[in-house]
This record gives sequence, C-alpha cells and structure tokens, in this order.
Amino acid sequence: MTEIRPGYYRGSDGQDLFDRFETGLLTREETIGFYKANAIKYLIREDDKNGEEDLNKALTYIGRLKRFKYPKRNNPFAKLGKAMGRAFNG
Repeated sequence: MTEIRPGYYRGSDGQDLFDRFETGLLTREETIGFYKANAIKYLIREDDKNGEEDLNKALTYIGRLKRFKYPKRNNPFAKLGKAMGRAFNG
C-alpha cells in the first residue's frame, strides 16, 4: 500500500509535514498524538465520507506512527548499523 502523501505538503527542501513533525516542529508526544488522532478521524468517518480512501489515509497515519515510535524494529539496516558502530535510523 502506498502512503497518502500529496506533493503539495512538500516544501522546497523536499520535506513534507510528516518529516517536519518528526524532526522537531512538534514534540515527540505531539507527533504521536497527531498520528493517533488522524488515524481515528479517518476510521470514524470512513462509512459516511470517503470509504476506502479514508481507510488508506488511516493506514498512512498508523504506518507513520509505527515507524516513528519503533524505528529500529522497522529498519532492516538497524542490526547492520549496530554491528558497524553506526546508526541507520531511516
């Protein structure tokens, strides 16, 4: 499944809002809350608004939340990085 990440949220530096939230625009707790709230929003409105599109949007937020909270579990290079003494947090 492809994430829902429209290009119009991307700045001239290539970062989109997700990237900005995760690199300090919001605190860790605010970023986690943002992802959870948006996933819930799209799940709740799915029946009455955009159907499958809203489920895909909810999955986008859940995926970002998962990667943000548990980056080493989702990064296939984390073990390699540890062995090399480097961080690959992706």
